[in-house]
Amino acid sequence: MAQWEIVAVLSGDGSSNRATIRSIESFEGDAAFAEGQLLKVVNNYSDDTWKVTGRKVFKHSDRSYFVRIDGLTSTYRYLIQLFELITDGESPGFPDKSA
Repeated sequence: MAQWEIVAVLSGDGSSNRATIRSIESFEGDAAFAEGQLLKVVNNYSDDTWKVTGRKVFKHSDRSYFVRIDGLTSTYRYLIQLFELITDGESPGFPDKSA
């Protein structure tokens, strides 16, 4: 069974231009299940947003979305992505470094 990770990257919030990366969820399942979990996160994730007043979702791919969440006092921008574990560094399948 494949292992998956959903990650949200918060763009700079005005007080800082640095991006913040947050691991949202880790789980096992097939690709269809994982993409379904990603959609749930995309449609419901709000993290630090106080009183969500709006949400715009832009699709980049089946595994990557840009989400703009409006709150009462701030707007947050997230890149939410789904990643599949391909190796833990000790098992076969580690990407070839010469490629």
